[in-house]
Amino acid sequence: MQQWIQRKREQSSKDYHLGAKQTLYKTGRTGFSLLELLMVLTVLGILASLGTPSLVQGLHLMHLRADSRQLHSYLTAARHQAVSHSVTVLLCPQSSMVARTCAHGLSSWDSGWLLFRDLNADNELQADELQRVMPKLKHTRVYFNQVGRLRFFADGSARSAGFYLCSSRIEDVRHFALLYSGRVRVSDSLTNKQRKQCLGK
Repeated sequence: MQQWIQRKREQSSKDYHLGAKQTLYKTGRTGFSLLELLMVLTVLGILASLGTPSLVQGLHLMHLRADSRQLHSYLTAARHQAVSHSVTVLLCPQSSMVARTCAHGLSSWDSGWLLFRDLNADNELQADELQRVMPKLKHTRVYFNQVGRLRFFADGSARSAGFYLCSSRIEDVRHFALLYSGRVRVSDSLTNKQRKQCLGK
């Protein structure tokens, strides 16, 4: 009887040590080697580099669309002022971001805009005529294809003119064509000359 018990104990001890070795073996095989980790990191780096240009392009396009909506709202607000108050309304480029005066002889409207009613028909901004200060666009440059101010008449009409909206990417542009009716037509095509003007080249 004692011999049988002794054999059982020895067998149990062997089974225990064998199971422990198998467990250690299995545990060792579930990890990653340094080479495998480096391969995974390399693949992730390649995928990230492929996705970065698309991300940057999408960000530029988002900024262009936001500024396009803002510019369109400026032009719409000026026309609405003219029609609703039956008065000539002018838009002019701000001489600086802190001054409340119109800049003269500029085609770049990058410092902000001033909207005023030309009550005495002198084409100049007086202190009591200013209606709204419009901040500069955040991400894009604005180029006016005329020199001087943009005028909306009491019937909503305006002289034919246009604004070019450009981002740092030469591909991302908008052309705001102002019709005689005062309505705005927007397109995403500019000539090479217009692109250079918009980017200040």
